[in-house]
Amino acid sequence: MGIGLNILDNLRISIGEETAEIINALKRNSIGYSIPYQGQGHMIIFIETYGVELNTVKDQVVFIKSSNSKLNYIMKIGMNTPALVLAEIREKLAKNFNLPISKIRIDRFESTSFNSIMSIPYDEGHKVKISLVLGLNNGIYIETMQLVNT
Repeated sequence: MGIGLNILDNLRISIGEETAEIINALKRNSIGYSIPYQGQGHMIIFIETYGVELNTVKDQVVFIKSSNSKLNYIMKIGMNTPALVLAEIREKLAKNFNLPISKIRIDRFESTSFNSIMSIPYDEGHKVKISLVLGLNNGIYIETMQLVNT
């Protein structure tokens, strides 16, 4: 399942992806990165150019954090009511991750700030929690994705 962020048109980093594959893809695309921490089956990869941080456990991505950019932009909020905005967020996420909208669960939604947390089933015993925030120009952005136990 491709729950992740596009870094380039031809490069997507997804939850569950193997560390070696990511590093090879970054090198192939001449994308600079650093590894500020590595030890005990855990690694942090920082892609400064794109403001992306990856945390891996046992050589698989379990956490993605991104700054507000076109890479993780979901939508712009117009003059819609919070209920309509929430419905549109779910539709956009479903389209972005190629999932039925019924798979996207609303864990938290703040009607004044539009900050929210959605979850998507991942595999047996796991789900991906997606944190969304309101950014500049009334844009909704994915802030974090995290693989968690159910």
